[in-house]
Amino acid sequence: MATSGGSTAGTAPGGGMQPFQIAVPEADLADLRARLSRARWPAEPRGSADSYGVPLGRIKQLAAYWRDRYDWRAWEARLNEHPQFMTTIDGTNVHFLHVRSPEPGMGLTQAPPSTWWSPACRVPAGPGRPPTPAGVPGGSRPPGWP
Repeated sequence: MATSGGSTAGTAPGGGMQPFQIAVPEADLADLRARLSRARWPAEPRGSADSYGVPLGRIKQLAAYWRDRYDWRAWEARLNEHPQFMTTIDGTNVHFLHVRSPEPGMGLTQAPPSTWWSPACRVPAGPGRPPTPAGVPGGSRPPGWP
């Protein structure tokens, strides 16, 4: 299986589909935590902080959550419940889910600025649990996402 370690592993020459599993190396997660610990925060702008975007305090809370409490392995396992693939289309690596529905003509897609996770939230995971129009459950999002 391919990993998500930043390489092109999992892509298929000529555009064929290759199975893919997310497997972020522990060293990458440790590096992320270390970089979040070393963040140099700016001073809060004068005046109404939210008129300049997300308040600094909220960003610090989110960084602390990702550094200290986010359980990447739990989400990695949840994401890997879905059949994922990689292919190359016109020289671009494409990561996608391929889940068949028993309903003709049903399809879930995504486009920027979304991610593949958005429609995946609506696909029941596991064998024998294909999506159906009436049975597409509401999704949940990883903590910290709007």
